[in-house]
Amino acid sequence: MPQYARNLPLYKALFIIGSIFFLILAIARPQFGERTETIRKEGIEIMIALDISNSMLAEDIAPSRLERSKYALSQLIDKLKNDKLGLVAFAGDAFIQLPMTHDYSAAKLFVSTISPDLISEQGTSIGSAISLASTSFTTDSDIGKAIIIITDGEDHEGNAMKAAKEAHKKGIQIFTIGMGLEKGAPIPSPRQNGEFIKDEAGNTVISKLNPTYLQEVASAANGTYIQASNTNVGLDDIFSEINRLNTETYESTEFTAHAEQYQYFLAISIILLIIGILFPERRHTSWAKYSIFKVDNQEKILKENE
Repeated sequence: MPQYARNLPLYKALFIIGSIFFLILAIARPQFGERTETIRKEGIEIMIALDISNSMLAEDIAPSRLERSKYALSQLIDKLKNDKLGLVAFAGDAFIQLPMTHDYSAAKLFVSTISPDLISEQGTSIGSAISLASTSFTTDSDIGKAIIIITDGEDHEGNAMKAAKEAHKKGIQIFTIGMGLEKGAPIPSPRQNGEFIKDEAGNTVISKLNPTYLQEVASAANGTYIQASNTNVGLDDIFSEINRLNTETYESTEFTAHAEQYQYFLAISIILLIIGILFPERRHTSWAKYSIFKVDNQEKILKENE
């Protein structure tokens, strides 16, 4: 067996085992060597005031004014980076659904759970929403602040203009989005029985968008009004304007981290694996001439012994 080598398979196995050993070390992600990092979060503060009154169930904006608003808000949250976000839900009254935060996962969760059932007092009080949202910002006067109001504009209180002017004095811009069409639409019953809400006379209530009022509210706080449609809610346009507001560092964190060293062990593992794959298990054929097991060599040796 001229090509047989007792130790070559052992060496090949040792290279493969060594490769697996260093691969395990790489997977363990060894870390050593300290380095100091500073993380700064820079952005603006945005409060979303979402109308959840029954009129937002109207379906002139498909699938409904409220559902379309929630979908657009979810898309807006996906675009945020370091900006803080808060959420105010309002109808006849207003309450903070989500305090100012940069936890976008929580924000999307709260948006998905909003419904008219959260407020028993129906109606639309835009002024209450603005006043409550204005108190939810930080006291930092340098950071950009904005309130985005998403509503059909059917304000039953009439104090939104005053609240908008007060917010503007605090350096807050207000942007309004009109959900619905001016021709209006009937309001489905919250009971989901296929019927529509009726007034005391038994007539079907038609909810109509009030764009003029929403334009005035936005103008009072140096903001912009956007009218939503079935193809575009308008949050992208408003987000472009909000990005022009002043950003400010609102959080700075310094910590000591250990450098990752797994790449060196991984490199050794790959090298050993390549060597192990290419390493022969038998002697090269050129070594065969040194073998004493060939037949002609055996006959020669026997003749010499005789």
